[in-house]
Amino acid sequence: MLTTVLHIAFLLFSLSVLMNFWRLIKGPDLPDRILALDTIYINSLALLLLLGMYQNTQTYFEAALLIAMSVPSRQVNFYCVAT
Repeated sequence: MLTTVLHIAFLLFSLSVLMNFWRLIKGPDLPDRILALDTIYINSLALLLLLGMYQNTQTYFEAALLIAMSVPSRQVNFYCVAT
């Protein structure tokens, strides 16, 4: 049961990342593209967590935590420089 739910969630988050890449390329304005990057970042973290749950290991949880703690400050700086 849990594996079925994990497969469905992995498929939906992967589809979300693909749609965000489309918005990143096609986005009409810079704020739309920055929002797409931010959403890709969040969905990628969710995919890491789902992979950790699927493989029943702590490594992906730790990697997701390290990425979550380091990247947001860079995105804020990029937005300030871009506008």
